[in-house]
Parts: sequence; C-alpha cells; structure tokens
Amino acid sequence: MPLETVRVPGPLEPLFEKAEAVVGNFFRRRKDDPRTGTIEIFGARYVLVRGAALSVEFFQLVRNLFGPGAEEDADAFAASLLYDLAHAVGKSDARTFHEKMGLVDPVAKMSAGPVHFSHSGWAFVDIHPESNPAPDDSCYLLYDHPYAFEAHAWISAGERAPYPICVMNAGYSSGWCEESFDTNLEAIEIACRAHGDPYCRFIMAPPHRIAQHIDRYLDNHPELDSTAARRQRPDFFSRNQASRTQDGASPVDTLAQKLLLAYANKLEDTQLVLQEQVGRLEVEIEERARAERDLRLSEARLRQVHKMEALGTLAGGIAHDFNNILGAIVGYGELARDDLPPDTEVREHLDEVLKAAHRAQGLVKQILAFSRKSEPALVPTDLAPVAHDAVRLLRASLPTSIEIREDLPADVGTVMADPDQIHQLVLNLGGNAAHAIPDSKGMFEVSLRAVDLEEAAAADLGTIAPGRCVRLTVKDSGEGMPPDVVARIFDPFFTTKAVGQGTGLGLSAVHGIVTSHGGAIKVDSHPGEGTRFDIYLPTTDALPVVASDPVLTLTLGAEHVLFVDDERQIAKLGAEMLTRMGYRVTSCYNSGDALSRFAQAADTFDVIVTDHTMPDLTGIDLAREVRKISPTVPIVLATGFHPGGIEAA
Repeated sequence: MPLETVRVPGPLEPLFEKAEAVVGNFFRRRKDDPRTGTIEIFGARYVLVRGAALSVEFFQLVRNLFGPGAEEDADAFAASLLYDLAHAVGKSDARTFHEKMGLVDPVAKMSAGPVHFSHSGWAFVDIHPESNPAPDDSCYLLYDHPYAFEAHAWISAGERAPYPICVMNAGYSSGWCEESFDTNLEAIEIACRAHGDPYCRFIMAPPHRIAQHIDRYLDNHPELDSTAARRQRPDFFSRNQASRTQDGASPVDTLAQKLLLAYANKLEDTQLVLQEQVGRLEVEIEERARAERDLRLSEARLRQVHKMEALGTLAGGIAHDFNNILGAIVGYGELARDDLPPDTEVREHLDEVLKAAHRAQGLVKQILAFSRKSEPALVPTDLAPVAHDAVRLLRASLPTSIEIREDLPADVGTVMADPDQIHQLVLNLGGNAAHAIPDSKGMFEVSLRAVDLEEAAAADLGTIAPGRCVRLTVKDSGEGMPPDVVARIFDPFFTTKAVGQGTGLGLSAVHGIVTSHGGAIKVDSHPGEGTRFDIYLPTTDALPVVASDPVLTLTLGAEHVLFVDDERQIAKLGAEMLTRMGYRVTSCYNSGDALSRFAQAADTFDVIVTDHTMPDLTGIDLAREVRKISPTVPIVLATGFHPGGIEAA
C-alpha cells in the first residue's frame, strides 16, 4: 500500500508503512465534545490553534511592540522564541507518544514523527534520498514541508518573509527526532515559499555539524539566497546562557529591555485607544440590547398574530356553519309563528325560541367580527355620536353605582369605520369594564382624542402606520389583570367570569373589529390599578356620513326565481318564503345542477338568488357562467361570508 502521509526513499518505505499504521491507530482514538470543550486523542487533551496566530501574526505583534526601526530585533526575538517553544513541544509529544504506543527502537520512534506531523496539521514531510536517519553523530536529514502551515500563513496574508520563516516546523521536527535518537539535533530551513523560494526545505543534523552541511548544500545550489539561508536558529535559552557577559547582561536581557521599553511607549496610546473602544463597545452593547428587545417584542407580536389568525380561521368556519343552522331555525320559526293566531300559548313559546335564536345570532356575529369573516362596511364616520349612543345603552343596563364618564369631543377627526361595529366595540369594552369593577362601585370612562403617531409608537403597536389617528380609550377603576391574563384576553372563549356570566367572545370581537379597520389596540392593566384599552384608528379627510334608518318594504311579485343553496334547509326555507310572497321558485342544492337548469330554460327565469360559498361552483363562478348565457338576468348573491373581491367580481 503506498504511503499517504509522508514521502520517503524506497528503502525506508516498509519502516514508514508501520509508522502510518501505528500513528493512524493513535489518531483514530480522537474524541471531540464541544459540550465540554474537549478534544481528546488516546486519553490526552489537545487544543486547536489557528496557524496564523503562531506565525505571521505573532511576528507582526512583536514588531508592533518593538516599534518602528527595530524590525530585525523583533524578528530575531519572535523566531528564537517560537523555535525553542516548538522544539520543546516536539520533544514532549515524542516522549508521550512513544510511551503510549510502546515504541523502543530509535528509528521506529523517529519514523512516527513525520506521520504524526501530518496528522496534527503541521506539514507533510518529504525526506530526500541522501538523508541518513541514524541515531548517532552521523545523523543527517534533508527534507521538504510542501504544505508548511507557517509559509501558508505568510502567503495567505500577502506578506513576504525576510528569510526562511518556518521556525516552528524546524523546531518541532528537530525536537521529535532529538527525543527519538537521544542525541542533540538542530534543524534549519534553508529555503522557504514565504521567502519566494519554490519549496520549504530543511537540513537537520547535530549542532556542531549543521553549519558544514548547510555550506556544502548551498555551494551546490547557487540559486538559493545563501545569506538568508545561513541565518542561525540556535536554541534560544542555550544561546542566552552561552552569551551572558561579565556584567550579567545577555541577549535575552537586552531584548526584554527593548520589549518593556516599547510596551511602555505604547501603553499610554493603548490606554486611549482602549477608552475609545470601551466607549464604542458600550454604545454597541446598548444598541444590541435595544435591538434584541425589539426583536423579542416583534417575535411575540408575530406569534400573537399567527395565533389569532389560526383561532379566527377555526372560529369563523364554525360560526359560518352555525349561522346556517340558526338561519333555518329563525326562518322556519317565523313561518310557524306567522301561521298561528295571536295570543296563543304555542306562539308565545315560538317567540321565546326566536329570542334565543337571535341571541345566538348575536354571538355568531361577534365570532365573525373576531375572525374577520364579516367585512366591515367602511364609511367616513364621526366616532363621537357612535360612542355616545353606545354609552347611553350601557347606562340603561348598568347599576347606578357605576359612574360612567364621557369625554367625546366632536373635533377629533373622521375615520373610515363601520358604525355598527364601532358601536358593538364600545358596548363590549364598556361591559367588560363594568364587570371588572368590584361590588359595582366605581367608574369607567370613554374618551376620544386626536393623536399623531410617530414611527416608534406605531412600531410598538405593530399593526398601524405612523400618522394622524383617533384614539378611543375605555378605562376603568376595576381590579386590573395580571400579565398572564392580559396575554390571553383576546383569545376566543377565554373568560375570567363565572360560568354562565360570559362567553369569552367580547374582547375577541373587539380585536377582530380593530384589525379589520386597519387599526391597533393597546392594553395597560395591573392588579389593583384598573385597566385601560386604547384603540387607534387612522383618520381620513373625507366628511362623515350621516346615517339614516332604512325604510323596509315587503315586495310581492309573480316572477320565476331560481334559488340556489347547497344547504337544503336554507334552500327550502328561501323557496317557501318567496312562494308566500307570490313568486314561483325553483330550488337547486347544487350550483352545477342550477347552471344546467338555467342553460336549458334561460328564458323562463326572471331572477337568480344564490349563495356564494358552495362546492363545485361558488356563487361568483355561477354568476359568471350565467352571464355567458344571459347577460341581462338579475343575480342576487346572498352570503354570510364576505371574502374580498366580491365587489370586483
């Protein structure tokens, strides 16, 4: 099997094949656990360090500390320190590896080094044929590191090294081999890709022999920068001891003094920079905290919107079906009552049935308002008389011990609103306020104000654009609500009232009405401090429409009516009512069947009355198909569900 992690001369391949197997088994024991911040290999802790931090960036840091004009001293300090550190790590790693894997033979120990080097990310090792990996004074290794991490870091940073710069690669490899052969060894890089050479090449030998090996090699390779290649990389601390002078000073002492002086010169500037950065950081922290608060509010608001939409869809579907059932009950009840003479007991019983059914229709109306399945009839509206009329009705139905205050100026502006729905909104909020007042002794107030919503306030409300608004406020002196109750008050069927005293639909309907009007609602309540509801509705420049009571007349006729509804009870009821009024009626329970009948005898029908929400063809689809057959026949579209687009259709 060819070698994968190292390249060596042919005679050495069997030895390194065994090394690959041993080292591969070692690294297969790696376990990463980010939950505990640990990386373990064969039971020992490891750390991942970014290569550039131990190469080009470390040199730059030391240069900055030494200051301008001292680059050579800074580089010497950094290179010597990194070399010695890597040399010590290489010796320690080799010793630990040999013990764990039970290696005894010096050459076997050495052969594991290059493979370990590749697995741990330092570099790939390519050993030249003229090498002599012997555990004695004749040891000589000539090798390349094609992917040395130090050269890669300098090149990636766009920096050219002043000389061969892979000092940690040299230190680590010499430290491993020194531990394996039990003899002093030194490695020097004589060519480096970061210096512009085509490869990263190293010579390793005993310290007293390495200079002659380098000279001989450079004499045979004049293309290399001999001056840069002959720069020495002796052991940092050994050199420190050997060169200590009589006065006790040493190169280490001198470098340390320069380092401290450079640091002192920069300390004041660094302090100013730090103060400025701290100031910016404080501003950034505050801005980030504000952004996170806004994000949490937005997320909570979005969750609430989605929840209300889901509940509205569910409630709207139930209400629509229930409304059809109630329509049949009310219709047939009225027909039965009309067939009875007055002042009979059965007629009185039917009156009670109809009263209960009408109350149920009121509940359905509130559900549809909450679910926005009944679209408001928006007209320019002055809210003051609408709110006053609602307060008047509340006054008549509430105990006199509850004080109702009105503050309803007429000049707050006009809004696009459905007066009936706004009337219902005030009734619901007022009734809710009265219920919250303990022992029916307290007050609530209904007021109107013109306000200018700024962008921040509109963003907090979440469902309304900035600009001129009318604010309708209902506040009470009641018991108030804790936050967990406030969070649920708009949920349909949620109520804090006793069984039989509330449906849990009042505030749900308020929410639906406000949303369908393009407005926003804000609740402020705390236990013992009462509750305040603020309704914001955008204003319009249009003049308010004065409402008038419609005059209803019962029209009798003899025309032929095609009555279409998929609910059989409703279709039969409509047919009977129209028949009593003198019309001839053909009932259809399927829109497709109705279209077929009309197509066969279009001239015999004078008018079509159809439901909208039906399977097969909707009321609009049926009307379009009928228009293709007879463009002039009148069509009445009757529905309790008012989706957008009916007017356009």
